[in-house]
Amino acid sequence: MASPAMPPLPGLFAPPILHSTLDRLASHLNTLPPSSSGLEQPLQTLHCALLRATETIPTKTPCSPDLMSQLRDAAYAADDLVDELEYRALQQRVEEMAKASANQTPGGLNLSVFKGFQTGEEDAVYQPVIPSQASGESSVTASGGSAVNQAGGGSLAPVSDGTGSGTGGEGEGNQTNRATGKHGSHKRISGSLSTLCSCFHGRDGLTDRTVGASSNSIQAGEHADKRSSKSIRKIFKWRRKEVVRHQVGDDAMNQKVGSPATLRDDANKNRFNQGKDDPSSTQNNANLQADGDAMNEASGSSDSTHKDDEGTTDQVTDSKLPEISYEKVIAKRIEKITGQLDLISSQWKDALNIPGMDSDLRGPPEKSNGCRITSTVKQGEVYGRDGEREQLVRMLLDSGDCDENVPVIPIFGAGGVGKTTLAQYVYRDKRVEKYFHSSLWICASDDINVMRIAGVVLGPSPTSRANEVSQLEKLDFLEGILKEELKGKRFLLVLDDVESIEWTTRFAAIKSGQRGSKIVMTARREEVVDEEVKRSKIVLGGLKGDDFWLLFKKCAFGDEDPDKHLELQRIGKEVAEKLKGSPLAAKVVGGLLQVDMDAGHWTNILGSDLWELGKDPHDIMPSLRLSYQYLPSHLQWCFAYCSAFPRGYPFDVDKLVNIWIAQGLIQSKNTNKGPEDVGREYLSDLVSRSHFEIPNYRKSYWQGRYHVMHDLMHELAVSVCLDECLIYEGKELGIMPKTIRHLSVSHWAGPDFLSEWESLRTLMVNSMHGIDFGALRSIRVLDISYSYMRQLPDAVSHLIHLRYLDLSGNNIYSLPESLCRLYHLQSLIVPNTCRRLPKGLTSLINLRHLSASDEAVSWIAGIGRLTCLQELKEFHVRIVRGHDIGQLKNMRELRGQLCIQSLEDVGSKEEAIEANLKDKIHIEKLQLKWSRWMRKKVRTDAQEILECLQPPPLVKELELHWFRGAQSPSWLAAQSLRSLQSIHLRGCERWRRLLPLGQLPLLEVLHMENMDVVVDGGDAVVEMFPSLKELWLVDMSVLFEGISFEDQGRKFFHHLRRLKALNCRKVKGLPPLSMLSSLEELEVKTCPDLESELPECLKVLTSLSSLKMSAPKLTYFPGEVMQYLKQLEIDGCSDLSSWLVEEKDEAGRSSLISLSIIETPLPTGPILMRYLTSLRELKIDRCSKLTSFTTEQKEWFKGLTSLEELCISNCKNLMFLPVELHELPSLEKLAITYCPMLRALPIGLPTSLKKLDIWGCNPALIAQWQDEVAPAWVKQIPYKSIY
Repeated sequence: MASPAMPPLPGLFAPPILHSTLDRLASHLNTLPPSSSGLEQPLQTLHCALLRATETIPTKTPCSPDLMSQLRDAAYAADDLVDELEYRALQQRVEEMAKASANQTPGGLNLSVFKGFQTGEEDAVYQPVIPSQASGESSVTASGGSAVNQAGGGSLAPVSDGTGSGTGGEGEGNQTNRATGKHGSHKRISGSLSTLCSCFHGRDGLTDRTVGASSNSIQAGEHADKRSSKSIRKIFKWRRKEVVRHQVGDDAMNQKVGSPATLRDDANKNRFNQGKDDPSSTQNNANLQADGDAMNEASGSSDSTHKDDEGTTDQVTDSKLPEISYEKVIAKRIEKITGQLDLISSQWKDALNIPGMDSDLRGPPEKSNGCRITSTVKQGEVYGRDGEREQLVRMLLDSGDCDENVPVIPIFGAGGVGKTTLAQYVYRDKRVEKYFHSSLWICASDDINVMRIAGVVLGPSPTSRANEVSQLEKLDFLEGILKEELKGKRFLLVLDDVESIEWTTRFAAIKSGQRGSKIVMTARREEVVDEEVKRSKIVLGGLKGDDFWLLFKKCAFGDEDPDKHLELQRIGKEVAEKLKGSPLAAKVVGGLLQVDMDAGHWTNILGSDLWELGKDPHDIMPSLRLSYQYLPSHLQWCFAYCSAFPRGYPFDVDKLVNIWIAQGLIQSKNTNKGPEDVGREYLSDLVSRSHFEIPNYRKSYWQGRYHVMHDLMHELAVSVCLDECLIYEGKELGIMPKTIRHLSVSHWAGPDFLSEWESLRTLMVNSMHGIDFGALRSIRVLDISYSYMRQLPDAVSHLIHLRYLDLSGNNIYSLPESLCRLYHLQSLIVPNTCRRLPKGLTSLINLRHLSASDEAVSWIAGIGRLTCLQELKEFHVRIVRGHDIGQLKNMRELRGQLCIQSLEDVGSKEEAIEANLKDKIHIEKLQLKWSRWMRKKVRTDAQEILECLQPPPLVKELELHWFRGAQSPSWLAAQSLRSLQSIHLRGCERWRRLLPLGQLPLLEVLHMENMDVVVDGGDAVVEMFPSLKELWLVDMSVLFEGISFEDQGRKFFHHLRRLKALNCRKVKGLPPLSMLSSLEELEVKTCPDLESELPECLKVLTSLSSLKMSAPKLTYFPGEVMQYLKQLEIDGCSDLSSWLVEEKDEAGRSSLISLSIIETPLPTGPILMRYLTSLRELKIDRCSKLTSFTTEQKEWFKGLTSLEELCISNCKNLMFLPVELHELPSLEKLAITYCPMLRALPIGLPTSLKKLDIWGCNPALIAQWQDEVAPAWVKQIPYKSIY
């Protein structure tokens, strides 16, 4: 067994939390007006204490665990306090913005009067626009939900919502209510008490249903008065308990400097220890009661009994209620935290001077090194496993004897020896892919997460069958899915990292697959299979000799020449001997060495004491631990945090970076880089050091988007922060440690005591389980994706610290307005089922990432208030308030793609100027779109508006659609858009002349569509379109002016790789096709000017690999072109009768892979046997003259040994297919569609056939091939579609 990975390091995340808190506090102090608060001096003191702590305490935790634990608690307490102060400031800022917005002159329709537009309600009742506030009418502000009756006779008191949305004791609303009547005192008291919401937020807080309404709701005065009276009593009772709770905690802190983050826990009985005798809890409860009585006596109030709506009895005061100062409570907390930090700093200085302090805790010195790892071993690259690889392939391709069970091929070896790499290499082998009908890869684990595995088999959204077995914990569900999915197929199933014998015994018994199916499994221990399976095992040991040295040298030297570093080679060979032949250790330690190509650094690695910790001959954990010790501190934090995710978890790059940011782990000091950019650099560094891996997925969609962590690296991360991170997978856990801050629940039935974890900063629940939102007092990251949630409760507003919320994969159709009070929220991921977002979403002024459907985002009114937002794929201009283009004015952080729709609704030139597009410097792709159906209506100011929509100077891609002005904008020139790489102009029908686009130095793609235009050549330059690679001309006429081919000193379209001209009436000014020597793809259809150059020009275009052409007058085709073509499509060449081949090309090489013949006679003559033998795909479509295949063509079919796909469609006169089809050894897909005269198919088809489609053919033919009467060999085809 391997030695323990690493002792847990208490307080690992304390240093980054301290630094993050210090920066945020400094920013908060800078925004405070002079003498605006009595907290300014205490906060300055706290800032100094934090500064001393960060300067005194090194970032690599070099001190005793006890002191680190104290530091951790102090850091979290300070972080929570600063967070609450920021929340209060953000709340005030939102209220001020709402008031300012309410005082503005309304423009356009008020969308709020249309019920259901944004809330998603079913009934959309259109009402006339309500006039703005008139004399004698009720005026409602959007801040805090308060209403002021200007006519007197009653007022609506603001009611606390339990999250800190109150207005303060002397707010504007309170001043107004002093003269409004009998409810004025209620107003004052409620406002005073509600100020405490931003500093105390607990499980006993009130929900929106019982305390108050959202900021945008309008309530009648009488109803609000009744609610206010009940709310005041409940708030006072709860707040009084909280104050007493803090007082008790303060006394406890005076006795022992401990954890300010858990002061409230010290004052109450710990629920994790329920049922056990706890003397401290009895004393605390007594103190709580005594202090509560003392407070009542001091206030001179008498208690009366009140029964609230829930039926519980509250002790409330009938008479005068005591005022509780917000500043005093916060100042008291600051005082205690400051004292604790100063004491820890003092003790730390003493600890650093203690002789003989544990050197393992000190770690290597922090070193700033700009050296980046230049090259590593590519994912899936295998060294020295040729014999094992070929052995495994042979075993997989061997059909073998008919056995009752599916053969299992186990791969055994120590962790990190390369079992998964070998399996992946063979899994992607072309021979293996071709042999098996279906291939599945499943990452196994001790405790089976059924939903996660079902997602792998069925796709990202498991079917409703998963709902029916939500409590199933065994393999029955997965086995049933596999039996159904693999029925009738020859399948390959890979079970990676198996640790239970039940995996192999259950899946090997699957009998629904075809003969030849195989199961490959990887495991560390041979005990997970029975003796019979062990007979076919492959055992991997460490790499030996030169194979391992080649791998290690590649990892350690990267792109450097090892022969130039002879001393490093000598040290490297000694290091390599300690790695026990492990490829994973070679990658990790090699990357560590490559960071600093200095002999001293390499010698320090070689002489580390950590090498002596490995007792087992196969244990490589000491080498992994060594790599962790030498990680920069910021990478240590980010790496260790990933232990909160389950083993084998696919990390979405953007998601992981945003979570790191939410936890304060990104230390961004560079003002030119955002935290997201810095976070991606962190992840890239960890990948280069092999702490993460990039899987080589088959589908390009997944490539680069997800990273994974090797199991041993995950074990290392878990061991580092065992006291703060926990993965709950259904095991009996017992008493939960109070130190846990980051929790992942990856099991169907979550823990019953989840509601007790009030100090959690991360919670990931991806299974069906109820969550007590009121208990998550300190939560920063909440991932409840795919947890079968149908409604997000109003209590989410209690999570005032929340920065990351993932709701994807749930059937949620609307979100509560209370969500809009999470002012710290930075990332919000909403399921696509949610078509309308809350109206108050623009109050989330810190929101940086919003993932929701385009429809939902397009209906956010006033989105311009989200000035931190970075993604806005589409913005729809509407003649509705809050949807004008001026909303984009302050959204300077937008990046990536921005599409602005319905630009015809821009009100004026001034609105376009207000959008300030040219200052959106992070936008890389800009699309400006007018509605096509409005193109006949021309505004007089259209040209002025377009001129004011100037893109940012660094934009790379620009699109203009259906603009109705008369000319192109002046900014569409080389001087303004020097970085432009792609231009797409569509439907600008009134344009007659374009600026000299040929002078744009970096332009690579020019796409013009639905236009009649002249492209100006501009002043004389050496090269026109110097970087152009793609030219698209669709449904247009174009003249490229100023291009003279007589001037030999000038170059035109020198780098053009792709030319596409479709339905072009006129194309003039282009160089002759024969001069485009670099052309690789050519598509010409219904373009007379270019068709006239075909086919002669093809003979000289030797770089051409893809040709799609439609030339009705074409009579012959030069067959020798197929020597270098890979794809050929001939469409509508009905007169083509000759496929010529010159004699000198008799020995021509065949390279054609895909051939499509559309409304064109089939090829004949020598070309058949010479250039079509390498075909993999053949499509014959709309060949109405085709009735059968000639003898020559039948012989040709026999030579198509590489053909994998044959599609014949819409051949209405075709009656017979070649009988030679059964001789095609590689054919995998055969599709015969809409051939009504076809009478029969050949008897017998290739055994390699995987998919058969027969649609719309002769009914008699269809009847012969249905499952009931079809021949036995037809039933063996895995995928069939016959109707």
